[in-house]
Amino acid sequence: MLGVNQSDFMSYMSALKTNYRKGIHRMEAILANPTHAAEFAANLGGVSVVLGVPVGLPDRNSDKLLELLLGSDVADDAVLTWMHQFYEFTDWDDLLSDSARCKEMANNPLIWRAAGGSKLAVGKSIATLAGLSCADYADIDAVAASQVAMTA
Repeated sequence: MLGVNQSDFMSYMSALKTNYRKGIHRMEAILANPTHAAEFAANLGGVSVVLGVPVGLPDRNSDKLLELLLGSDVADDAVLTWMHQFYEFTDWDDLLSDSARCKEMANNPLIWRAAGGSKLAVGKSIATLAGLSCADYADIDAVAASQVAMTA
């Protein structure tokens, strides 16, 4: 018996992967609607279809789906949802306040492909790796704008 996440994965796999063009159009439609986009970003099965494609083994539309999701307004939320399958944490600061974990994530091509597409994850990771508190930085733009962070 499939669990909810596996069932959602199979449904989204069918919707996004059965036809290259239609899958792209379906993802664009999902992301164009704020309610649908937020629901998709909170669905582990759905985001796993896009973020979980093995590195080096893309299929016909995986790169475009990844580009659409990571370029969307819900990218940070989607990455956060996806990261819960690898780590236990309460929020971004909890996840990225440990420099050993940040290094581990950065050294895992599958995880970093997703996390590296999140301005929030990148900024907080860099702050932590520089010995700063990630809670003090909202994203990579905040890190880049901070003289303290740039010096560190």
